Amino acid sequence: KLDGTPLLDVVPFDEHGAPIADAFEKISEAFQARGGQRVAIDPRLIELFVMLSRAFDDRPIALVSAHRQAGRGTRQSSYHVKGMAADVAIRGVKVLDLQKAAVRLGAGGVGYYPSFVHIDARKDDPYRWSGYSWLRWRGR
Repeated sequence: KLDGTPLLDVVPFDEHGAPIADAFEKISEAFQARGGQRVAIDPRLIELFVMLSRAFDDRPIALVSAHRQAGRGTRQSSYHVKGMAADVAIRGVKVLDLQKAAVRLGAGGVGYYPSFVHIDARKDDPYRWSGYSWLRWRGR
């Protein structure tokens, strides 16, 4: 959580890098939409979170917003709806540093906002934006 209280502490992958079903069930629960709707969370997103946490001395990642239901400003095509995106922060880490690390680690989509970073596991061309202006930056 943003206040630093752990919401979830799991080992998401086994020693071979395969997702652990029980862990991903807990992750899906933690990422659920406000109405309680759950969706399978893309393992590539969780892999990015593991790498981000390690990049910042294993600090926990705070979920600002994860899975969302389509509607009320969220399109069906949103990576949040697909279980492939979350808005995150890491306590004690500047948002700009988190954004740079997400790009360096290969996140598909990275959006920089004043108090959090949007990170997604899209497979197509990297997409980068800042604040509420949707600027596309090619490359990493």
